[in-house]
This record gives sequence, structure tokens and C-alpha cells, in this order.
Amino acid sequence: MKALNIIGAGFGVGGFNHASHDAPSAFQHSDALKQLQQEKIICDWIQTIDDRSFFSGPSKALKHEERLNIIHHVNVLLGQLVLQQVQKQQRFCVIGGDHSSAIGTWSGVASALDGDLGLIWIDAHMDAHTFETTHTQNVHGMPVAALLGKGHEKLTQILTRQPKIKPENLCLIGIRSFEREEADFLKNIGVTVYSSKEVEQQGLETLLQRAYQQVTRNTAGFGFSIDLDGFDPEYAPGTGTPVAEGIDANDFCRIVTQWADDPKLLGFEIAEFNPHLDLDKITEKTMANIIRAFQQ
Repeated sequence: MKALNIIGAGFGVGGFNHASHDAPSAFQHSDALKQLQQEKIICDWIQTIDDRSFFSGPSKALKHEERLNIIHHVNVLLGQLVLQQVQKQQRFCVIGGDHSSAIGTWSGVASALDGDLGLIWIDAHMDAHTFETTHTQNVHGMPVAALLGKGHEKLTQILTRQPKIKPENLCLIGIRSFEREEADFLKNIGVTVYSSKEVEQQGLETLLQRAYQQVTRNTAGFGFSIDLDGFDPEYAPGTGTPVAEGIDANDFCRIVTQWADDPKLLGFEIAEFNPHLDLDKITEKTMANIIRAFQQ
């Protein structure tokens, strides 16, 4: 089993609730992570990037251009760190923070690969807005579009100018809250999207197997981008945008253990953790279970 290097991504200004800055620190010092280490699961915390190092004063007072510049800079740093892990053939895990961190994570992976990237995206939302279509102006609703090469250049041109993933190598699972503009965009370019209703009707294992076959068919490596709101709030109350009727986290962990030894699995990220909203540390335990599943 490969050792796992964990990178903290204290991203908050990409979402509406900036308290997700504290996600890496909370998990790094959690009993859930200590339990993993006691089980001899090798996971080393190597570095944390915090967007608060780029500004002073209250984050809510930041102007739009300031927020965009901060998000750009922290994603460049994160991308460079992830790139180094992939080049060293070291499996990684990014712990966030708002999901704008996915732009840096997968830009880093794509830049390191000699070939195409495959990605399974677990989420309640499509995250496929641009500033022209967004209803909120929050960048954590834009990483899918940015990785596909659509949107502001400060989001699409992290590390390289090229799109980071091809539509046919991306699969979204668990979707149940989105706007028409996102759905039209993804449908028009051929991205596979499985709704939470399809998960219920066809079974999570069937769809994950189908997604795995898709994202590994013509790629050099693949990963998972896991937004905690993709799971039912029963398993992840500590997230800023919970949506009912989500994926069963226990089922997810049981299923993905089959890819723990897959040499094409490069790493994964767990995003949208807000420790201030976590009830009885339930979300921390779910995060640890995800790591355990990929490292067994």
C-alpha cells in the first residue's frame, strides 16, 4: 500500500461561508486522524496552504477582484504541491476548505501527467458555473467549468493555459442541486452526470464501476474529487451547503476499497468541510473513513 501525503487547503473566500478556512487545522488535530495513525495507516501531513496568508482584515470585506486574485494565488501554490507529489509517484490527499481548491488540485495533477487525467466528481452540485452564469459569484461553484477550460483566465490558466480535463474523462455522481445554465453546458460538451435519483435507482456500486471504466479507459491516471455535500447530511453535517437525499457514505467507502491498490489512482481530495458546523465530529469520522477506504 502506498503511503499517503496529506495537503491542507485552507480555502474559504471561494464560498459564502469563509469558516471553511479552518478545515485543515481541525482535521489535522482531530481524534479521527489520530485513530488512523494508531491503526498504522500511513498518512503524513506535509503542508497546509491557507488563503488567509494573502489578506488581512475580515474576509467578508474583500472586493471581487481581491478574492479572485487570492483564489488564483492559492491554487497556483496548491497545484505546484500536488504536481510534485504526482511526479514523485506519491499518492496525495487534499483536505479543504471550499471546493475552489479543486482547480489547484487537478491542475497540478494534469500538469504532471504524461497523458490525460480521469476524474470522478462526487457532489450534490455541478460546480460548472462561470462569472457569466453564476447566481452567487462564489468561485466554489466554478471548479468543474474551470478545469474544462471555461471561465475566467485566472481560474482556467492555473499552471498551464490548456484545459485540464476532457469532457469524456469526467464523471459527476450524486448531483441533485444545480442551475439550468450548468446542466446545459455539461450536456452540450458531453460530460457524464449521474443524479442522486439515478444512484437510488441503479445503485451506487453500478454507477461507480461505470464511472471507473470511463475515467480510466484513455487516461494516464485518475482521482476522486469528493465534496462532502455529495453525501447525505446524516454522514456529513459539517458542510456549508448540505442537500438532503445524498449518497450513503458507508456504501461509498465500502465500494472504493477495490481501487485502493490501483496503480492508476493518483490521489483524492475531500472538500467543503466546515468544522464549525460539524455535529458530534460526525463529518471528521466520515473523512477518516474515506482515507481508510483508499488506504486499506
